[in-house]
Amino acid sequence: MGGQIWEVVGGADRGGILVRTGKNTMSPPTEDRLSKGALVKEIELEGERLHYERLSGRGPRDGWVSIKLKDKSLVVKTDKVPPPQIWEAVGGAVIGGILVRDGKAPGASGLPTRLATGSLIKEVELDGDKLHYELLTGSGPPTGWVNIKFKGESLLVRTDKEPLEQVNFQPSATTGEPLKIVAFNEDKQFSYENYPLWVRESAAIASLWREKKPFFPPPEIPPARMNNMRNLYEMSMAHPFIPTPSKKLKEVSKLVEPGAFFGIDFPFTTELLQSAQFGAAWLTKAMHVAGTLPKDNMITKLCRCEQLPTGGGDCAGGAGNKAFLTVEYLKPDPELHTELFAKYPYEYDFKPTHRYFLSGQFDNDGKEVATNLYVSHLFPFRTPKVYFADICRTTTNYILITETVPFGEKPKIQEGKFVSEMKEYSPYEILPGCSKFQDYLLPDPLEYYCCIFRQMGRLAAWDKLGRFDSFFGPSITFTPEQYLQSTKDERKPQPKEILQSTIQAISSMTDKALDFVLNVAPHLFPPEVLDKKKLESMKADLMEMSPYFFDISRYYQNNDSNFIAAMHVNLQADNAYFWRDEYGDLSCGVLDWGNFGRTPFCGNFLGVLGGVEPNILLEHLETIITSFVDEYERCGGPKLAVEECIMRYHLQLISVVFDSFQWLERSVYKETPKEEFKEMKSVQDDNFHKKWNTKCYVSGVIYNVTYYLKHGGLKAVFDTWSKGVGRPYLTVYE
Repeated sequence: MGGQIWEVVGGADRGGILVRTGKNTMSPPTEDRLSKGALVKEIELEGERLHYERLSGRGPRDGWVSIKLKDKSLVVKTDKVPPPQIWEAVGGAVIGGILVRDGKAPGASGLPTRLATGSLIKEVELDGDKLHYELLTGSGPPTGWVNIKFKGESLLVRTDKEPLEQVNFQPSATTGEPLKIVAFNEDKQFSYENYPLWVRESAAIASLWREKKPFFPPPEIPPARMNNMRNLYEMSMAHPFIPTPSKKLKEVSKLVEPGAFFGIDFPFTTELLQSAQFGAAWLTKAMHVAGTLPKDNMITKLCRCEQLPTGGGDCAGGAGNKAFLTVEYLKPDPELHTELFAKYPYEYDFKPTHRYFLSGQFDNDGKEVATNLYVSHLFPFRTPKVYFADICRTTTNYILITETVPFGEKPKIQEGKFVSEMKEYSPYEILPGCSKFQDYLLPDPLEYYCCIFRQMGRLAAWDKLGRFDSFFGPSITFTPEQYLQSTKDERKPQPKEILQSTIQAISSMTDKALDFVLNVAPHLFPPEVLDKKKLESMKADLMEMSPYFFDISRYYQNNDSNFIAAMHVNLQADNAYFWRDEYGDLSCGVLDWGNFGRTPFCGNFLGVLGGVEPNILLEHLETIITSFVDEYERCGGPKLAVEECIMRYHLQLISVVFDSFQWLERSVYKETPKEEFKEMKSVQDDNFHKKWNTKCYVSGVIYNVTYYLKHGGLKAVFDTWSKGVGRPYLTVYE
């Protein structure tokens, strides 16, 4: 290392010793002091003035200090060995992290995964701009060589952050036994002989649940497509997501270009799918390169290509166009579906704002494609079989082709009610689905959402067991105390001007929301919500709590790794498909994997439960969350307190109430003028469901405001939290 090592022994009563920017004792002092116990390396010593470089502790990275104050030593020479230097990865965010090589030589091979932005690493050796490291937190190769700069821009910087040690939850298992698949259920005298394999697997999973036995990940059996796909690391290196300006997106989204994963051209509209350029011949080629169709078989005919509705009560979703395909094979095979489902983006000219948001600003589409290709076979529940998926980073176009989920036929609906009988369904027949924010059509919303929350609990638990590390990288575990220590430099006091501007913004936005409630669409709200005094009280609450919304969502929800895991970000009932088994128990598969990622799940519950009527949540929230907590523990995750999950849910809901307000002017009024709300009788009215953004965002306002007012105690929840466990997370305004 070179240079004498000194230890700071003074300044305990002043938060450290004074540091100046120059040798002269009259030179300006630095903002921070050098902490007691810090170790520094001598750069220059002139008399009793020491020019140093800090090696450990806190304070300025370098500067000048006095070694004595009068006769009292401030720093002393020491033989102590400083701890290794910690570095933080700050570059590589756009391309998925920092390239890691297996050596420092210029021709050293790149490793298959990158060092994730935000990771903390320990310095092993520093040779110029090349750093040999060991991974402490984050994801990426456990060791390797990286450049600390690229074209003058820092990729890594020295940091005082303390890595979060994995001392909290330790998984009980990483893999379990293969599922016990049987051909006949003796208990129910039920034969699985003529059912597909997924039915037998579902029955085995349900049996473990009924018997309250652990359900750990069975050994992985990679699907055939994994042999034909480009390596995820190679793909992300060669085809990273790069934000695309709206004007450019309008032009490039019309181009036909090869995909990143399989390298072939692909269609991205209904017209292209049916065209001579693509059609049956392309479907054959696509499935051959994806390994999902045997080479000696082919699709001889595309019999149907039917685009699904993009509006109204039967709208097939808001993330892109969707279509049903019917195909014929040269060699029919029960393992090959003839009814297929295709998903691809909205044309730019049809929904420019939507397309730009999903494809140009964020990588929602790329994550859905990658999740279906690389992860869907690892889930603890059923997902539709993937036949082909790809995305082109140049054009932002993508396509996903899966089996069609054979939903049961919905009874006829008028004004939000069934007006015809629902037929009886046999075990494992897929039940009718519902559209977004039509959960009131479910036979028993509580039963359906308990089922969904069980699946989310299994998903989260398996993430804790490392099931998805090949996709996300290793997860870390940490306690709230460690989190507070590691983030204390981020949580600095803020000027009071920010406090006042935040409150003013909340006040203005809430006034516009209250105008919507009381004047624009009062007939859409329950009568008991239309109490101006209660609404004004809610506004006062939000204004008082608003300076701490960020503290809740950014810091507190992220403070404990036990509450962070892989999550589906939008698992409302319309993104699942349900069936009953021979016992009559409800189970479900899961659809739509855009933005699949690790996230604080108690906050994520808000999006999942967004379509459930407030009265159901007010009465049954504990039951629903208990469904998650029990499965999370049974399937390998840590044991959580239901009460804490509910508290975290309610804290997040407080900020979501306000968040729902801003969408009125940002989206709703642009799609639906105020006067049109007079034509809507209720949230079950067909007119209410004609426009996707309107029904989604307005339903959010209605349900959130209703829940807040009917609950009546959310401000008390915040007060208790802010005076107790939440106090260390609150921003100080001075």
